[in-house]
Amino acid sequence: MKTEKILMVLRVLAWITLVGYAVNFATQLFRFGWKVLSQTPPGSAETVASSLAQDNLWDYVRVMSFILVLSGMFVYLWYWVTKLLSGMSLSNPFTMEVAQKMEGIAYILFNIWVVSMIGHQVTRHVSLNIDGSWDVVQVSTEFLLIAGIVYIISQVYKHGVALQQEQDLTI
Repeated sequence: MKTEKILMVLRVLAWITLVGYAVNFATQLFRFGWKVLSQTPPGSAETVASSLAQDNLWDYVRVMSFILVLSGMFVYLWYWVTKLLSGMSLSNPFTMEVAQKMEGIAYILFNIWVVSMIGHQVTRHVSLNIDGSWDVVQVSTEFLLIAGIVYIISQVYKHGVALQQEQDLTI
């Protein structure tokens, strides 16, 4: 009973996080579109990205593309997490569906790491072209570690499914 309550809280938190990342993505997309179409910064705050956009639009588009892709990938990741938590049942936790969703989450985490590595190199290259050193696309090696852990857990789940199916056949 206690575990079911924890699972319900995790489902709610996953949905809240998904909505938060979706709002963040929509905001960044709107600002990017506004900046490219109007060539004036939205709002009065001067940021590194808007000063870059005034200097070189192509570099701004390259950097913001990686930021938008990463932001969209986070939305997609949390969508998969909510699907995983919604499909998980404590009465029968070892299902192939849960194992496949976990494996999908591991692949998404790995792809986030790859895109952040590429984005970091692009922003480093862009910062060499301008006076200043800044990095808006951070490389987080934790995503690689977490992807490996989630992938291993998904393989354990697949093995659990195979054992459960074997046990069901012997009864």
